[in-house]
Amino acid sequence: MIKAKTTYTKENVLELQKFQFKSQTKYRIVLTVLGIIVCISAIQYIFNKNYVEGIPGLVLGIYIFGYLYSSVVPKIQTNYVLKSDRIMIGLENHFTFSKKYIEIIDKYSTARIPYDIIYAYYETKNYFYIYLNNVKVYIVGKEDIEDGNIEELRNLLNEKVKRK
Repeated sequence: MIKAKTTYTKENVLELQKFQFKSQTKYRIVLTVLGIIVCISAIQYIFNKNYVEGIPGLVLGIYIFGYLYSSVVPKIQTNYVLKSDRIMIGLENHFTFSKKYIEIIDKYSTARIPYDIIYAYYETKNYFYIYLNNVKVYIVGKEDIEDGNIEELRNLLNEKVKRK
């Protein structure tokens, strides 16, 4: 069994938010390409007046909405998370990784989560992020592993959790 104890801090919650934002890179690339197309079509419309009048405005509106969603919303979500009672700064999670499940204990509850219901996990330089769905995520600090080591945890998660 591998054990870890991670306390949520402002720093590790912000690291999670940055990771989640970076994982949307493909989405931001599509928005950038769409923005370039909108700019080109707007310039052509201004000089040639070949396009139906409403289409550039509609496409521009879609682009602006997508851009705001991908850049402004993560910042708002980070501020909300840090102020929210749901993820309390200072909350300490005790993780026990067995062969059949992960046991997570905090001051409010105890949960045993079978590996087959874990949505995904990701590894960064300092953390493992364990997703129960596309919203609920647990942060396990690599430096917080008490019994076992990083390689053992990585191997266990690779064996038990399907990568997304």
